[in-house]
Amino acid sequence: SKKDFERRSEAVFGVDSLDLGVLRKIRIGHDGRGIGPGWFLDKVVIRNEKTGEENFFLAGRWLAAGEEDGQIVIDIPASMADGVATPDLVTYSINIHTADRRGASTNANVFINIYGESGDTGQRPLEARKAFKMNAVDTFGVESVDLGELTKIG
Repeated sequence: SKKDFERRSEAVFGVDSLDLGVLRKIRIGHDGRGIGPGWFLDKVVIRNEKTGEENFFLAGRWLAAGEEDGQIVIDIPASMADGVATPDLVTYSINIHTADRRGASTNANVFINIYGESGDTGQRPLEARKAFKMNAVDTFGVESVDLGELTKIG
C-alpha cells in the first residue's frame, strides 16, 4: 500500500521463490512517477525463512532524479551484518562518441547495460544536459558492484 513507503516506515513483503543460494547483490528502484517520487532508502533486509539467514543491503541514499547522482535504480552489494560496510562499488567510465555527420545528434533517452562474468548493471540511463551532440564525446559514470571481467554492453 502507499503507506508502506512513508517516512520512518518499515514495509515487510513475502516472496515465494526457489532457493537463490548466496545473495551477492540486489537491484532496487522505482519508476520515478507520481508527486514527489524521490525516495531515501535506508536498507533492505532479506531473510531466508527456511534457514533463518539474513542478508543486509545498506543503501543510505536517495533514489531520486533530483538528488545525489540522479539514479532511481541502484545495485546494492550484500552484507552479512547490519551496519557493516559492504564491498566497495566500482564506477565504470563510459565514453560515448557521437559521429560528425549531419543528423547524428539525439535528444532521445539513452540507456546502457554493462555485462560481466559476475552479473550486469541493469538498464541505466545516460543523462546529461546537452549530451549526444554531433562530433562530441560524452563521459558518464555507472556505479555497480564489481562485475568481474566485462563481456558485453547492451
